[in-house]
Amino acid sequence: MNAERALFADAHRQKMALTRRGARPKTKAFHPEILGHQPDRSDALLLMGVINMVTGRAGEAAASFEDSIRIDSSQPVAHALLGDALLDLCRPQDALENYERALQSDPRLIPAHFGRANALVDLKRPLEALASYENVVRLAPRHSEALLRRGDILLRQKDYAAALESYDRAIELNPSDAGIYHIRGGALRQLHRAREALDSYDAALRLRGDFVEALCGRGDALLDLQEPEGALAAYHEAVRLRPGFADAHNGRGNCLCALRRHAEAVLCFDEALRLDPNHAAAIYNRANAMLGMGQRTEALASFKRAVLQQPGSTDATRSRGDLLLAVRQSEAAAAGVARLPQADPDFDNASVTNFLKRSIVPTMLVSFAVSFGIMYKQRGVQYHSTPTLDVTPRVALTPPPAAPIAAPVRPPAAERQLPVARAGATVANDPHAEEAVRPEDEAPAGPLPVAFHIWNRRDLGRIEGNISNITDRPMSITMRAVSASTQATSEIRFELAPGEKKSYSTEDGLYMQTNDQLTIQSPPYQDRVVRVP
Repeated sequence: MNAERALFADAHRQKMALTRRGARPKTKAFHPEILGHQPDRSDALLLMGVINMVTGRAGEAAASFEDSIRIDSSQPVAHALLGDALLDLCRPQDALENYERALQSDPRLIPAHFGRANALVDLKRPLEALASYENVVRLAPRHSEALLRRGDILLRQKDYAAALESYDRAIELNPSDAGIYHIRGGALRQLHRAREALDSYDAALRLRGDFVEALCGRGDALLDLQEPEGALAAYHEAVRLRPGFADAHNGRGNCLCALRRHAEAVLCFDEALRLDPNHAAAIYNRANAMLGMGQRTEALASFKRAVLQQPGSTDATRSRGDLLLAVRQSEAAAAGVARLPQADPDFDNASVTNFLKRSIVPTMLVSFAVSFGIMYKQRGVQYHSTPTLDVTPRVALTPPPAAPIAAPVRPPAAERQLPVARAGATVANDPHAEEAVRPEDEAPAGPLPVAFHIWNRRDLGRIEGNISNITDRPMSITMRAVSASTQATSEIRFELAPGEKKSYSTEDGLYMQTNDQLTIQSPPYQDRVVRVP
C-alpha cells in the first residue's frame, strides 16, 4: 500500500511539473501509473480530472469527476470540481446543481459557494449570486476575487458606496493589482468624487503605464473636473497606445467639444464609428458636435439615429425634442418629449410638464400677445366704429430659443472594464456581419462541442481564455461580444482542427467588459451564450 501511495504521489508531482512547464501532451502518459494498480480509486480519478482542468480539457475532466462520484458519492469536493468543469463547458444550471449537492454535504466548503455564485451570475440571477459571494467573504474574509465580483454586482445594481467598500478591501489584500484601482475609479466617478477617482486611475497607471482603459478613465475624471486640456492629453496617449479603441476616440471628441473645437470633434466621433458603427455614445456626441457647428439638420439626423440605437436613452430623446422645437417642428418635438416617460420610468410627468412650460407655453403666450396688440391698434385707428376682429391665436412671430447642446455621453469607466480577446484571424466590428440564416425546417445539430474558458485577469488588466475543439472534425468558430451598456458588437473568427485549442486575450479586437454577452457559434450546432466574468 505504501508503494502504491508513493507511486501515486510521484505521478502527481511529475504531472504538475509538466503542466507548469507547458508540456501538456505528455501528462496523459502518467494516467496508467495513477490507476494501474487500483482503477477504482476515487482520489486518483479526482486527480486526473484536476489535471485535465488545468490543461484545458474540461470535457475529460467532467467525465473523471463523474466516475469518481459514481465510486464515492459522498465527496463534496468531487461535486464542487464537477461544477467547475460544467461551468467551463457553459452548462451553468448543471454546475449549480452540483455546487448545491456539495454544500449539502459541507456547508462551509468555500469553493462550492464561490462556484455557485459564478453559476448564478451566468444564469442572470444577480441577487442570489451576491448572497453567495457574501457567504464566501464571510467564510474567507481575505478572498480577494470574491470581493471583486461582489463589487462588480453591486456596481451594476447602482449601489456605488457598497461597491467602493468592496474594492477598497480587495486593494488592501492585493495593492499591486492595477485593475482594481481602475474599477474603483469608476465607482468613485459614479459617486461624483472625481478628484478621488483621478487619484485611483493614476495609481493604476503607476502600476501599469500602458493601461489604456485607465488612461480613458483618467480623461473622464478630468472632464468631470472641467479640465479638458489634461483630459485631451490622456486620450491622445490612449489613442497612441491602442489606435483601434473606439472609446478612446469618443473621449477625445468629448474633450474637443468641451474646448469648442467642434469640427475636430466630429472627426474623432467619425473614427470611433468607423471602428464601432454601433457605438451609441459616439452617435449621440457627434450630434451634439454638429449642433455646436450650427448644422441642425445633420444633428437632427444623428439624434434620431441615437434614439433608434438606444430607445431607452432619455438624453437622446430629450435633445432631439429640443432641436425639433428649435427648427419650428413643435408638434414633432412634443411627440419626442411624450416618449420620455416610456424611455425612463424615473422621468416623471412633472419633468414633461416643466419642459412644456419652458417651450410650447411661452410660444402660445407670444402668439396671444401679438394678436392682442393688433386688435388694440385697430381699435385706436378706428375708434368711431367697433369692428369685428378675428382673435384666433396666431403662430409665434418670434422664433423659440435655440436648442441647448446636451452634455456629452461618456461610458462610465467602471463599466468599460477590460476588453477581450485573442485568437487566430480577427474580424472586429464588421458592420455588415450577420448571423448565418438557418432554414426554418432545419434543426440545430446539438450542443456546440467545444471546451471554452474565460478569465478576468485584473492583475494584468485584460480578459483572456481559450477554446478547444473536442470533436474529430475541423470547426469554424465565431465569437461575438455584445456590450451590456451600449449594445456595441465585435467578433473574431478562427479555424480549429480536431482536438486543437487556441488562446485569446484582450489585444485582438473582441472588446468585452464584465457582464457583456458572449456568443460562440459554429453552425449547424446550437449557439453558446455566456456572460463575461
